Amino acid sequence: MRTESLLEVPNEILFEEVLEQLSEGQNVTINVRGWSMNPFIDGDRDSVELAPVSSLKAGDVALAQLSRDCFVLHRIYEIDGDHITLMGDGNIRGQEHCTFGQVCAVALSVKRPSGRVVRLDDAKALRRARLWRRLLPLRRWLLAVYHHIILPLK
Repeated sequence: MRTESLLEVPNEILFEEVLEQLSEGQNVTINVRGWSMNPFIDGDRDSVELAPVSSLKAGDVALAQLSRDCFVLHRIYEIDGDHITLMGDGNIRGQEHCTFGQVCAVALSVKRPSGRVVRLDDAKALRRARLWRRLLPLRRWLLAVYHHIILPLK
């Protein structure tokens, strides 16, 4: 039985390397932290494959650098000219705003601990994301069920 050891790297070092790899046109896989993208991406469990930005559209999951040391991986909710509005799927309110120049990468897929890979551009994943957006008024209760009942079963 093979076990993988994880090395925890400070964000400033990690993202410096991630940005360099992306600037060279390479895809990068990172482990995700936090709960802001639940239920689609679980922090401290899933990893995400990131690709250099070629185009952006509402519904994409994007890595944006909001300030020198602040990166977020959230879904694009709206694009208005150069202005982009982001919001985590696990958030019930609060949005971030950035420009195209602040978007570092687009997430292509999520890898579960089981090895299962979920493509984020798959028609089923896109339908779920659109439905989840429409359920924003109910998210508080849906996320409570997810965190207290579903997540402990995983």
